[in-house]
Amino acid sequence: NSRQADHDQIYTEIEACFQRKLGELSPQRRKVYEMSRNEEMTYPQIARQLNLSANTVKSHMSFSLNHLRKGMYEYLDVITLIALISCFLK
Repeated sequence: NSRQADHDQIYTEIEACFQRKLGELSPQRRKVYEMSRNEEMTYPQIARQLNLSANTVKSHMSFSLNHLRKGMYEYLDVITLIALISCFLK
């Protein structure tokens, strides 16, 4: 079905945007983000494992989340518009 194909394409584009934005982070910030989100580690656990202060981990996460939100927000405005137009044209 073409609607599902459209949704799949939009999802693929959003995922690609997210991965690009994640790739823009410094290696340290990306590692902290992935440990928090993918491995579900707490800030103190990450701090111990990476030999950082908990405040540094918190700072890295704050920067990373703001960077990702800003990048995705700008991208999602365009995708949302495309999705709405596509729904009304069918």
